[in-house]
Amino acid sequence: SAELGRWNISIDDSAGRPLSHTPPGTFLILLAEAADAEFSPVPLLALLKHPLCACGGAPGEFRARVRELDRRALRGARPDPGLDGISKAIAQTKDENIAAWFAPVAAILKKLENKRRNIAIADAVAAHVQAAEQLAATNEETGAARLYRGDAGDAAADLIAELSKATPDLPDIDTKSYAALFASLAAEYPIRPSYGRHPRLSILGPLEAR
Repeated sequence: SAELGRWNISIDDSAGRPLSHTPPGTFLILLAEAADAEFSPVPLLALLKHPLCACGGAPGEFRARVRELDRRALRGARPDPGLDGISKAIAQTKDENIAAWFAPVAAILKKLENKRRNIAIADAVAAHVQAAEQLAATNEETGAARLYRGDAGDAAADLIAELSKATPDLPDIDTKSYAALFASLAAEYPIRPSYGRHPRLSILGPLEAR
């Protein structure tokens, strides 16, 4: 499929593409992993530099601010764990513009700072999705409109809906296990485009070919 893309041939692959390899999937996984890592600099920056992250502003301007945060506050000595550690590192720069910009970002991410050892999966999913939609919003579009766009967005919405529906009766899990759980589910959730593929070519597995 990748090789055919060099000749602008889009082909239907019966195996589909994992949700984890799409922009909405990677964004949701990065958010869960950043929370799991207590928002240490590397996973936090990976999240904030993702194209879907804008936190209610213009995406280009937001990423410029992220680069400034990286350059001014997060290089050198490792900050203390958690968002408070990041805020403390920003305060040491005495840059009020970065501090004012990061405050609403931290307010959204605070929803995922869970100090409890165990958490209900449904609660973790709800907090995860709420934070993701708020971070994905721009000054022109809602977060939901950007996050759930196209085939990949539909698949992300379906996975979240199925996970929310299936988990209320399950026992609580270790808080640190949620990111790995979500990433593994996204890696196994296939996406097959609904249109736009070559009308006469396809890649089939043994079952589909038979």
